[in-house]
Amino acid sequence: MKKSFKSLLLSFCAIFVISPCYAMEETTSPWSFGVGGSNLHENIDTGSNGIDFDESVGFNVRLGYRVSDSLEAEIDYLYIDGFDGSVAGIEAFELDGYAITANAKWYPSKGKVQPYCLVGAGFADLTASVDFLDTHDAESDWGTVLRAGAGVDAYISEKVFFFGEISYYLTCGDIDDNDFMPMTIGVKRTF
Repeated sequence: MKKSFKSLLLSFCAIFVISPCYAMEETTSPWSFGVGGSNLHENIDTGSNGIDFDESVGFNVRLGYRVSDSLEAEIDYLYIDGFDGSVAGIEAFELDGYAITANAKWYPSKGKVQPYCLVGAGFADLTASVDFLDTHDAESDWGTVLRAGAGVDAYISEKVFFFGEISYYLTCGDIDDNDFMPMTIGVKRTF
């Protein structure tokens, strides 16, 4: 995971440096809608009980409003399709759910390739399921999440663009210590 994170970070740094070189016409509409798929890395604190969680996948839906050339307000829904947990190699747990965040995205430059940084806050509902031997149980809790990340928008036309993003969700409240980090790619369209 550290190797892929370093590669992604270096890619974002390179894009920040070269993006001012590509000019683009202004889009007419400030609204955008997008969908994406995510590979989620977990940072779940299980203490010393020997539970090991795998990566997960998910998808998200976003609605954005470009306030200015350098600022966008966005609502993001992320569905988490389950982190599988195992004890001594035996799958016994699953953690799935969703998160909804309101985000502010800052774009330092204009052009066909536009890197950005984001901060956001919202809430998440996570369900932990146990299916081990004769124990079958599920418990759902929700709490607040704080979010920070970076990404890039790459326009293929005036209205359609791809995005790539990495962010970190810090969980609080009843879901504390269930942090996760989605790496997301997707497509958005202005309307």
